[in-house]
Amino acid sequence: MEGADAVKYLYQPSLALELFLLLGMLTAILRPALLVMLATCVVLLRPNERMALSIPFMQVLVPVLSLALLLNAGTVKERRPGAAGRYLDYFVLLALAETLVFHSGDFVTVFTFVVVNYLVYYTTLVFMADDAGTRLLSRTVVFCCFLICLEPLYYHLTEPVGSEIWNVFHLPKSGRLQAWGMWQNANETAFIACMGIANLVFLAAKYKGVSHYLASLLAVPFFAVIIFLTASRAGFASLLLIFLPSVVLARNKVIRVVAVVAIVGAVLVAHTLTPVRTDAQGSADDRAELRRRGKLIVEENPLFGIGLLQARYYAGGRPLHNTYLQAFAETGVPGGVLLMTFLIGVGRRLYAVCAVNRERSPYLVFVLGLYCSSIFYFFWGNQLLSIFFFLVTAQLTIAIRTAAGAATPSSSGVGHE
Repeated sequence: MEGADAVKYLYQPSLALELFLLLGMLTAILRPALLVMLATCVVLLRPNERMALSIPFMQVLVPVLSLALLLNAGTVKERRPGAAGRYLDYFVLLALAETLVFHSGDFVTVFTFVVVNYLVYYTTLVFMADDAGTRLLSRTVVFCCFLICLEPLYYHLTEPVGSEIWNVFHLPKSGRLQAWGMWQNANETAFIACMGIANLVFLAAKYKGVSHYLASLLAVPFFAVIIFLTASRAGFASLLLIFLPSVVLARNKVIRVVAVVAIVGAVLVAHTLTPVRTDAQGSADDRAELRRRGKLIVEENPLFGIGLLQARYYAGGRPLHNTYLQAFAETGVPGGVLLMTFLIGVGRRLYAVCAVNRERSPYLVFVLGLYCSSIFYFFWGNQLLSIFFFLVTAQLTIAIRTAAGAATPSSSGVGHE
């Protein structure tokens, strides 16, 4: 991307920051919920992409999180993912096994990408499943999403159009806003903003309180502006879908019907409600071509696929922009079926607990909204086994277990000694 070479690392490295973060992670092993919070910040904010640090924090997370699990074997045994999560486990194992057998040269890269994200997911299920942990996790996600989105907006407002730094945070030609590094994609940036909104309304609905209401009042419009500036149709539709279950399950039938029609209508005309898109990524024909290539990959490699993270090399250097198609193309039909089985199962269980408990736990409609928003976005995004994929999965799973009465207080979580 234009300007990327000139601004390889945006900020100056800081030894003090490195030591503080490393000591914090090592110390937090004794307080696993705090460790998960730090790990979430690292995998979302990705400090090694923003500055030339000497410590590879993504790799450090593997032994640190693993050690935390070993030191808390009792809690792990009590809260390990149940049978419902095994389809995801099988999918992860299949992806790693196929990489090891057919793409051994890429195994270290794929292993680091998958295992770090999976460990954050697993430790989240184990150490953040109580009330305090759930609140801490959502606040952490909101904080990280805010920083990720604030950065490009700041340079959008302060840098001259066309400058090297301005170009890093905007797509060429169209000037659509995009975040830094791993999230350097306008659609991904819009999804991050949706994640921020979903967690904000969840916090306000579940924990109430002036601070949560005030944060929602201030931050939801901020995230909405980010989505507008990305000109992401999928992002705009995903934003609307966060609120769809709350109106679908409303008591008043007239309000329910009118609101559903309005939201569905807005989703259908989302492309007319965003700024004009003149870049290649905004082309419907370009996306259709990517899907066509993805389908060809599946037809030619139905059993084992072409390997995790390999699809872009078969599609002209572009991701397929469809998480489900990516799963089938990269891991074969068996992998795609495993992933779809897992996601459909999560949706069915979430809807069941929401239907039964929505009067007692009205916040569940926003958890269901997070599911609807994410599932829709996956049709247009590149989230296969990404940290956001795992975070959404972990938050949904915890909500299901809590609503079903399966979660129990943790002796190692924040606020519980």
